[in-house]
Amino acid sequence: MRISTASALIAAAFFLASCSPGPEGPAGNAGPPGAKGEQGAQGPAGPVGPPGPAGPPGPKGEAGPAGAKGDVGPAGPRGEAGPAGPKGDVGSAGPKGDVGPAGPAGPAGPKGDAGPKGEAGPAGAQGQAATGLRVIQLGTSDCEASGCTITCEADEVIASAVCLADIPMQPQVNKTAAKCSASNGMNAICAKK
Repeated sequence: MRISTASALIAAAFFLASCSPGPEGPAGNAGPPGAKGEQGAQGPAGPVGPPGPAGPPGPKGEAGPAGAKGDVGPAGPRGEAGPAGPKGDVGSAGPKGDVGPAGPAGPAGPKGDAGPKGEAGPAGAQGQAATGLRVIQLGTSDCEASGCTITCEADEVIASAVCLADIPMQPQVNKTAAKCSASNGMNAICAKK
């Protein structure tokens, strides 16, 4: 039994030794290409590449026909006044225009200085008594330093009185007499009652 086992082991060793691979031989010739297979399904789109450099500008095209006139736009804001231009040459005189209408009267000017004292006029003639009015005139020589005074008769009253002076003044009048202070003379009218 032991002999058979030993024989078996030896035989197995020789079998294994005969089955171990030898050195690799040279490569054989390539076989003929196989038949073209069917086209495969389209793969997914790849990412977008970076843009290429800009090309040179093309030639200028011909001008197109003019378009229709557009509507007027709104007025823009008023611009600032420009600098004053140089003074122009004096133009020739134009024809004389017609005389315009008179303008309104202007305001009264300031009061002027008193003029020189005039000479006293001659005394006027006394009025007719038949009219009921009697005119009395006094000159500078008929007046005193305090002024001139005219007094009517008892049956008369002062109808009117005027002071003769460089500066107009109102006389002081009562029923039968009138007085002008510092005047060159005076006139008065006495009327019958």
